[in-house]
Order: sequence, then structure tokens, then C-alpha cells
Amino acid sequence: MKISTPERRNRSSRLSLVAMLAFAFAASFSATAVEPDCEKCKITYLVCLRNAPPLGHLVCSIQYSQCLAAHNCPASSP
Repeated sequence: MKISTPERRNRSSRLSLVAMLAFAFAASFSATAVEPDCEKCKITYLVCLRNAPPLGHLVCSIQYSQCLAAHNCPASSP
């Protein structure tokens, strides 16, 4: 039995859609997996600020940015 061209396109479209959804799910799942590390960066930053001398906030900000980059967290202001 030979499949007609419109049916093939339909199957191909469905397969592409399923692949895209699987990729999007995997990407969102991996993005949420790093959140605890991102939260630790923020907590460390706040502790740094609490114990920083005057103008020590610059050092805390640099450390915070480095922590976010190390854990592939989205860039954000603390």
C-alpha cells in the first residue's frame, strides 16, 4: 500500500511537531535543574553584602555575576 503525498506531509509534520515538543520539554527540564544553584548564588551574594565593608558591594556583585555564569543561570540583578 502506497501512501499518498498529502498523508506523507501530514505524518512528517506530526513527527516534526513531536520532536520539537520533546526538545522543548527537555530544555525546560534542564533549565529548572539549575535553579537551586542559582538560588545559592543569590544567598551567597546577600551574605556577602551583610558582611561587606563600605564599598565592598562591588566585590559581592562581581562574585555574584561569576557564580551565575559558572552555573549557567540567567543573568539577573540581585
